[in-house]
Amino acid sequence: MFLVGGTPALLVGFIRLGVKESKRWESRIAEVGQGWTMLKAFGALFSQQYRRRTILNSTYLLISITGLWAGSVYVPTAVSQIAISSGFTESQGVRLGSYGTMILRHRNDPGVPCNSVPGREVWTAAGAGVYFGLMALFIWLSFGYVFLHDY
Repeated sequence: MFLVGGTPALLVGFIRLGVKESKRWESRIAEVGQGWTMLKAFGALFSQQYRRRTILNSTYLLISITGLWAGSVYVPTAVSQIAISSGFTESQGVRLGSYGTMILRHRNDPGVPCNSVPGREVWTAAGAGVYFGLMALFIWLSFGYVFLHDY
């Protein structure tokens, strides 16, 4: 499966051999200079101009990925195991895990309007900070609290 999954990357490498860069790209490279490397581009993300934005967006992504993992992996397993250890049958435990996943999925609903066109007009950096701060708090409260208990 690993080889099958890597085949598209090999295909991209093969295609790049025969594709010529556009004149616009070549002129941009000439303007920026050949000295622009991946390390310099990465370093620019942490320059004085972009450092705060890079750190905040990286934090927001970390919170989102943690919430996604918790919702798709941890909740069904944890709820099922708690239910089974509490005396439910395995099928009842799996059903409760499914219900828990559905309930947790709706925690994202308050953020959906923020991604609509009118929502973008009122959505501010402060609003994003509050939203992701609350998301981190509730991930910590719900999963940290449950994780620390012995069921």
